[in-house]
Amino acid sequence: MRGEFDKSRVEVMVQRRGRIIQLDVLRAVAVLWVIVFHAGDPPPNVHGSVVGSVMCRLMSCGWIGVDLFFVLSGFLVSGLLFQEYKTHGHVRLGRFLLRRGLKIYPGFYVLILGTVLGIWLFGASALQERKLSLARVLTECFFVQNYLPGLWIHTWSLAIEEHFYLLLGLGTLALIRLRPARPFDSIFKYFLVIAVLELTLRVLTSVFLTPFGFYTHCSPTHLRIDALLFGVVISYYSHFRPAALEFVRRFRLRILALSATLLSPSLFLRQDDFWMHTGGITLLYIGFGGVLLVAISLPFNANLSLLAAAPAYVGLHSYSIYLWHLPVQVFGLPLMSRLMGVQFGYFEYLLLFIIMSVATGIVMSRAVEFPILKVRDKLFPSSAPLPMAAPKQVDRDEEKGSVRGRMPLFLGKEDRCKV
Repeated sequence: MRGEFDKSRVEVMVQRRGRIIQLDVLRAVAVLWVIVFHAGDPPPNVHGSVVGSVMCRLMSCGWIGVDLFFVLSGFLVSGLLFQEYKTHGHVRLGRFLLRRGLKIYPGFYVLILGTVLGIWLFGASALQERKLSLARVLTECFFVQNYLPGLWIHTWSLAIEEHFYLLLGLGTLALIRLRPARPFDSIFKYFLVIAVLELTLRVLTSVFLTPFGFYTHCSPTHLRIDALLFGVVISYYSHFRPAALEFVRRFRLRILALSATLLSPSLFLRQDDFWMHTGGITLLYIGFGGVLLVAISLPFNANLSLLAAAPAYVGLHSYSIYLWHLPVQVFGLPLMSRLMGVQFGYFEYLLLFIIMSVATGIVMSRAVEFPILKVRDKLFPSSAPLPMAAPKQVDRDEEKGSVRGRMPLFLGKEDRCKV
């Protein structure tokens, strides 16, 4: 029937490049938000005007861009497993983890190698207190930098992602073996249990572990993985119970208003505020879940697609942009300042930071990430085939939902994740 969520509302329109515009735009928002957050606070004179005050508020809460990445990642990566199960009746955990690793590891380990070389060339002081040591390098290499000090302050989220991939794969296998006929029917109940448990752990951590520390209160996997699981819940409903999401089409504006309300405390509360890093984290992923639901329910609009082309292109390269934006800040911007012989003002610094981060991310995507994905897809093709099997419609697995033509967002091998 026309208008059903699983027929027309789950379908997404794409650019000529074969990208899912809605999700690319959300990825661009997330990564640019993180970049401006890491740019630092604007000078005091900017806060004086209304526009300046609003801008400062939006920049100060840019850390929540990571929470948007978490919801997107849970939604997209679980979709790969759900589609494989729907197609074959089973999932191959080893193949799933291998494909994930070939997506994440090459670009990441190039970053670590580049960091070691950068410190060797520019001196350990370039990373301030994060001086080069074997322990810090190993912490990064084994993805435990969300529990122990590593080389960079942004790679903690990648550690959570890695832990999530493993737990998601194992959990999916367990559910299939326990209930072969309908393994995922209780997934929302499991999510509720885990969400309540993690919220309780966040509160207990805040009460009994003082003073506040980012690596004790915000970055541990056991305090943050519920955000990714919320994305899994949305993916489950889109795959197995799409009729339950039909309400989104009718109440888009209300859902967006509610999402904005849930996200708004981050404009006024710092991350180290008790309420923000406990219940506030829960509200963040619920709010971003609402934004995601609205995004995937949007019908095709050619004019909006053209307007979204630029941010969608940024979203296409968001993983490498995220990886390299802090090296750009630590190594690239000071080098640029010395070469030009000028001291950048704040807005010049901010603009240059954004441009150089995006440009570096695009170059590294083309040089490392995408070539590896091409090789991976030849050697280890996805087990979740496209529902419309035309060879020319297939793009790289890791381009998070890359498709050509009209096809269901949640049903294809092209449901990709690159955060």
